[in-house]
Amino acid sequence: MPPKTLVIGEVVREGTDVKEERLQFRPGMNVLVGAPNTGKTKWMETIDFLLGDSLSAEQRETDDIFVKFDSARMIALIGGQEFKIERKWKEKGALTKVFVSDTALSLEQFHSFLLEQLGITPFHYPQGNPYGSRSWPELGWRSLVRHIYRRQNMWSDLADRQPPSEQHACLLQFLGAADKVFSSDFESLFEKQKQLTALQAQRDNFMHMLQ
Repeated sequence: MPPKTLVIGEVVREGTDVKEERLQFRPGMNVLVGAPNTGKTKWMETIDFLLGDSLSAEQRETDDIFVKFDSARMIALIGGQEFKIERKWKEKGALTKVFVSDTALSLEQFHSFLLEQLGITPFHYPQGNPYGSRSWPELGWRSLVRHIYRRQNMWSDLADRQPPSEQHACLLQFLGAADKVFSSDFESLFEKQKQLTALQAQRDNFMHMLQ
């Protein structure tokens, strides 16, 4: 069985009128060091974008990465197999695509591809009151990445906040217990209980009207 890991080998940024920039990683722990405002955070943003983050219109127009460069790519071992992951934000029709070894995937397809390569089975979990009207959302790739990669975007917090229910679901996924705690039977049971509660309320209203 190949290792169910994601290991980044190198990251490259390219532009029409700028020199190529390359960040290479070595086996083991890698640390980015340097003076303030030298681009360390921008490399982390580039990696996050290559791992399936979406890009807003404001970022595309104002962020240094997307103004200065045309594309970025990384070489990574995913589930023991080497892939080239590439994003091309200035190419027409490619903004919402991820190119995996030159095959274009939508962001949703790319997220599913990563989960499959890493042997991670998506599941649904209750967010807030499990009996509430909101359906159980699926814990996807981006939720797991956000839990591992705690990035500071604003001065108000050390890192972006994640709802406690989502944190709980991520931890259970990493521990291999998610399919037992949040099984499809468990979700189905809650749905049936919600239906039963709604029918009981209808019955009570009907009896009240008759009386």
